Amino acid sequence: MQPMTLMIIEDEEQERKMFLDHAKKKGYFDKIKFVASTNSSVRGLEVMQEQQPEGIILDLELTFGIGSGLEFLQGLQRMGLAQKPFIIVTTRTQSDHVYNLLRGFGVDFIYCKGQIGYSYAAVLDTFLMFKKMVSEVSVGAGLTPTEAAALVAVDDLAEEVTQEFNVDDVKRFINAEFDAIGMGRHLKGRLYLATAVFLLVKENHFGNEKTSKIGDSVLYRVADEHEVSYSSVLRAMQTAIQNTWYDCDPAVLAAHYTAHISKQKAQPNSNEFIYYYRDTVIKLVEKSKPVKPVQVDNYY
Repeated sequence: MQPMTLMIIEDEEQERKMFLDHAKKKGYFDKIKFVASTNSSVRGLEVMQEQQPEGIILDLELTFGIGSGLEFLQGLQRMGLAQKPFIIVTTRTQSDHVYNLLRGFGVDFIYCKGQIGYSYAAVLDTFLMFKKMVSEVSVGAGLTPTEAAALVAVDDLAEEVTQEFNVDDVKRFINAEFDAIGMGRHLKGRLYLATAVFLLVKENHFGNEKTSKIGDSVLYRVADEHEVSYSSVLRAMQTAIQNTWYDCDPAVLAAHYTAHISKQKAQPNSNEFIYYYRDTVIKLVEKSKPVKPVQVDNYY
């Protein structure tokens, strides 16, 4: 299989560099070929005309660049290319209205940069998964790559990525639990804590209990996920916990955080906090599962 050709349109030089570095780190250069890296929507449209890359990593805002992601999408729509590229938008907004607008422009996948599970690797892996699925459909059905790509719906890709793991429900449960104890959404440590809980809940879903019980390893994985140091993750997590325990009404904390806390510490450490909410969210996930029908004479 030929490498998938990608273009990065991102206003922050460090972000563009991290995608390139991560592809090199994971040994993806035999699977992915970067044909352009720019901070300009105008230059991005020129590259589309000249090289027509198969995939695009598109920063929506382009705050420090030229133009915007929406301008690029409008220009791309006017081109009427015979083969539509697979587009992943990265953004900091969580507006449903904006997301619907992007889907109307033909965007295939949207990653919020602050969401649980966002990483450079996740974006690149999504492209590779799409490429693999298009190739399989193309070979199996005797279609051209363009026809096969049209059959690979975003919902199909999302299902493949999650493997029936309901990402939205898990995120909702985690955020609801953190909101209940008043943990500020502006705290970076909250994002790291949420990522850790998410990873452990996901592992439980796939039955990997052995890995999920290895103490500090999850903090290293969170650091790798967000491309920061272990010490930064640990410090931010503990700050978020300290601020929450200082600001929140003790009665509210006692009602929502029921694990034992020693009087000497007065608050949980990051691992205690993470594993408590892993167990809490797993219970919520189990309760939310639909009741399966009883099998009778192989009818269902």
